[in-house]
Amino acid sequence: MAEGTPPIKVLVAEDSRTARAWLVGLLRAAGMAVVEVANGLDAVHAARLEAPSVVVMDLQLPGLDGIEAIRRIMAESPCPIVVLTGQLHREDVDVAFEALNAGALEVVAKPSTADPAERAEIGRRFVRTLRVMERVKVVRRRRSQPRTSPAALTLPAGTSDLAMCRVLGIGASTGGPPVVRLLLDRIAAPARVPILISQHIGPGFEEGFARWLSDSGHPVDVLTGPADLEPGRVYVSPASSSLVLTAPERLGLKPGGPQTRLLPSIDATFDSLATHQGRRAAGVLLTGMGRDGARGLGSIRDAGGATFAQSEATCAVFGMPRVAHEVGAVDVLHSPDDLARDLGAGFGAPRGLA
Repeated sequence: MAEGTPPIKVLVAEDSRTARAWLVGLLRAAGMAVVEVANGLDAVHAARLEAPSVVVMDLQLPGLDGIEAIRRIMAESPCPIVVLTGQLHREDVDVAFEALNAGALEVVAKPSTADPAERAEIGRRFVRTLRVMERVKVVRRRRSQPRTSPAALTLPAGTSDLAMCRVLGIGASTGGPPVVRLLLDRIAAPARVPILISQHIGPGFEEGFARWLSDSGHPVDVLTGPADLEPGRVYVSPASSSLVLTAPERLGLKPGGPQTRLLPSIDATFDSLATHQGRRAAGVLLTGMGRDGARGLGSIRDAGGATFAQSEATCAVFGMPRVAHEVGAVDVLHSPDDLARDLGAGFGAPRGLA
């Protein structure tokens, strides 16, 4: 922190005294200012009165639960919210995705180990996450988001005709899960093509992500090994490797190498679509930090496929789409609603089958 720069102010909403003491000690040792509360209603009030840089929110809170507290904070005094969840049981993971849909940006598992070295490393990663989240600009969210009906597909001149596309790849990072869900909600099931999703996500959250996405009506699976590519199915990459095409109609997993900074790698997914499907591929790059996916989206465009990215004003973090736009990899830069309209028209089930 530069001299004269005020410390990051973190609001910690956690009812467990033990967990709260660990968090507060960790954050203060990192030079952050901390405001502590033990229930959801106090978290909403503190977010309004204290104007924290970032909120750390437990979901199991007395009185007002964490999900409703997130909704109120994002409607009344929006700021970046990082969710803490307990053991990675099914119910904990499922509720975590509800929190992301309510407006939280990131989900982090509480440390489950007693080993001091492991807890220290978890703490360092958590502090790094908060420093990144503190720089994210969030917008006020309406308490209810009206849905609109898909409109006719209209793409700019020069964009590939989606009618010829045979596979759709979607890449996302910070702030991405609700946008991915919106896109699937608006593509009538069964989709005309297989859909591959590469979402930066922590180990243990993949199955919950797939279950949450399956509420859109699409069959969604986390890929665990080689499989045939099937139209109408949605495939999610595991956190530990990258989801790729190994042949035009065959899926596989690619482990990370020395040059792989992130897993799953969106670049690896998009590159494989370009290699094996060429102009029959479409790629969508959504909100996220860094540059993962920009090169791969360019590969799809160079092969004659259709490329889309999320617009700056609607991104939690306009990092990956910005880089893709700057290198000329994007045909269409759109809001999530417009992306959902175009993809729904191009890839949804034919009329009468939805």
